[in-house]
Amino acid sequence: MSSLLLSLLSAALLGSGSNPAPAPPSPPMRYTGSAVVTYTFDDGPNPENTPKVLEVLRDHNQKKAIFFLTGQNAQKYPELVDQIVAEGHTLGAHSWKHDNLTKMTAAQVKEDFDATLAAIRYPVTYFRAPYGAWSEDSLREAQEHGLISMGWSVETLDWKGDEDAAVAAGLAAKPGEIVILHDVNPGTSEVILRILEGH
Repeated sequence: MSSLLLSLLSAALLGSGSNPAPAPPSPPMRYTGSAVVTYTFDDGPNPENTPKVLEVLRDHNQKKAIFFLTGQNAQKYPELVDQIVAEGHTLGAHSWKHDNLTKMTAAQVKEDFDATLAAIRYPVTYFRAPYGAWSEDSLREAQEHGLISMGWSVETLDWKGDEDAAVAAGLAAKPGEIVILHDVNPGTSEVILRILEGH
């Protein structure tokens, strides 16, 4: 076999492996592995309820909460985003208006992410899919934006209005677990107050 033919064959073999299929995106985390419970608040900010939640967290020296904001609400209430950040909490993205991202094309998911992150205006660390409806496109988009996809391990169902049940669920959380609450819900400030006070 001529040296030219060998060179061409070698180049073809090398080229065939130069475009491997992209690795699947990381699945959402559901435990932090830390020594504390992580409290997260979805769907805000809300002008009536988010300040109450922030007040409870501030009064109990709770600086580890994560607020998953929708772009629509972040754009509408920028002063509340400022307050969340000023009080030392972490931000997460929760889509533009709480749409089910599994029903969107990849292009639509990208557009949703871009608009949401622009509206929040601050560095965002986490992403949570509305309804916990994760798609490969949303997980990949989060990864490409440098965001950590975060689910939850404790569902309080605070939005159902059963305060005692929500508190019981929160009190049962163990270190490393992620508790989901909703700061658009009028009763959530009382729920988190009771959880932090242990009753």
